[in-house]
Amino acid sequence: MSLDILNDNSSVDLTTVRTAAPILKAGLYQGALTKCSIEPNKKATGSNMNIEVTLSSPAETVDGKTVSQGFRLYDTVSLVRTFKDDGTTVSYDPVNRLVELIEALTGEKSGSMTPRQMVELVQSCLSHTIAFRTKVEQSAEYGDKTRIQRYVKLA
Repeated sequence: MSLDILNDNSSVDLTTVRTAAPILKAGLYQGALTKCSIEPNKKATGSNMNIEVTLSSPAETVDGKTVSQGFRLYDTVSLVRTFKDDGTTVSYDPVNRLVELIEALTGEKSGSMTPRQMVELVQSCLSHTIAFRTKVEQSAEYGDKTRIQRYVKLA
């Protein structure tokens, strides 16, 4: 029997073939920080921290299937502060997300650091265990996907 699909004459119903990445059920997961890089954002107004985590155990998807240990999830943390329309009130401060990451990776948040030192600390924690909460994000433009909602300190 040939494994070459060009020799397979059976018909495939294309509407049943899933082409998107598996979507995890919303929940609390644990994994390892496997990549952390800083890249310019698309608007060229600053930087993003691009994070990859790998699951430490199998997890169930929204369609009842299972992804295996080592399944990769990606997160982008904007490192650009944003302001409300008044121009002075901060609507998003990346320092909050960085401190959340540090606490999830190290178990503590103490002392004083510059944002650059915070980023460097996160980058130094590759292969560390991290817990995170996910949600299913729905988008008409991009379809449904798993989104890391927040990082949490391990109990």
